[in-house]
Amino acid sequence: MQIYFLDPQQERRRVEEVWRSLLADGDYDYFLSWPWVETWLDVAAERRLNVQLAVFSDRGEDVAACFLGRRRRVRRRLIRSRTLFLNATGDRALDNLYVEYNAILTRRRFACSLDQLVRELPGGWDELVMPGLDPRRFPGSVLATEPGSRLAVNDKRQPAYLVDLESVRRRDGDYLSMLGKSTRSQVRRSLRLYRERGEVRLEAPETTAQALEMFTEMLEMHRAAWAQRGRQSNFDTPCVTGFHYRLIERRFEAGDIQLLRLRVGDETVGCLYNLVQGGQVYCYQSGFRFETDNRLKPGLVCHVEAVLRNARAGASYYNFLAGEDRYKANLATDCHWLHWVTVQQPRVLLAFERWLRVARNQTDQQELGTAPVSRVSARRHA
Repeated sequence: MQIYFLDPQQERRRVEEVWRSLLADGDYDYFLSWPWVETWLDVAAERRLNVQLAVFSDRGEDVAACFLGRRRRVRRRLIRSRTLFLNATGDRALDNLYVEYNAILTRRRFACSLDQLVRELPGGWDELVMPGLDPRRFPGSVLATEPGSRLAVNDKRQPAYLVDLESVRRRDGDYLSMLGKSTRSQVRRSLRLYRERGEVRLEAPETTAQALEMFTEMLEMHRAAWAQRGRQSNFDTPCVTGFHYRLIERRFEAGDIQLLRLRVGDETVGCLYNLVQGGQVYCYQSGFRFETDNRLKPGLVCHVEAVLRNARAGASYYNFLAGEDRYKANLATDCHWLHWVTVQQPRVLLAFERWLRVARNQTDQQELGTAPVSRVSARRHA
């Protein structure tokens, strides 16, 4: 197997050709779709980031491809790392887009281990960062295999909770009966209180202009909620908000974008910004109007209404995406586990950093009175 590189800015047409060809041979999520990738490449170019398409070729046939960002990083003022990023840039601002269900696009017959992948990559790097890996697709699907005696792998998992909408349809839309008693009670009480104010209805935009207006309204509520916590939202980053405005302008009419607004009388209490592909609805971002009356749960009500709407429309899953938020677990019927993985070459300073991390974890666990657990492991072939 050989590898060659394409410049997405100078060879965009060829990059699109390779990417679309491999997409057609698999079943990938929206974060790897060409509309998402093309918009991401445009923003990366504006920020002058170093991203290339790595294409794996077997006897003249393109059998796999991924984008590789390249960046030098410094940690603790001592650890210097030449880092590759899988379908990411290494630019903290733009990577706040948080790609999930990440993978290398491959032909169906493609077979490769993590160790083989690392050997194929060109030299001159110390770490390979692979965010949000889908465990059903390469390389997430081979994380349990041995990556080689000279590699260290740091693997952190996060749940991605989702609702099986076919199950909702089988219950004739009685989604609430699938939830826990406390969650059902909170939703019903919130709905009752909202209905005392006026009609409760879920609205969707009909035009791109209306979609952009609703997205702006969502942003305002989202930022206000984070400001109340004294924290800054990822959506305060101009390149991130610019990416999404551009994506909505390009893809709303194609059906890739779903914006929903929950209204009570003449007042907006919440907005949802979702991505849509192949029956999957990805709940990407939201904004809610929180009040002093904590009996009102605008987030729960918004998501319940959105689940019911998408179930009626025939969608297959409503995906809350990665995160351990309690509301996601309470509203979900299923769960995927996504992986954030860093593969490290054998470097003295990187090994020292891992040792420090393990030692700190052991100290923290001992102070808590529990057994130490390390997320970092050196894996070896027998």
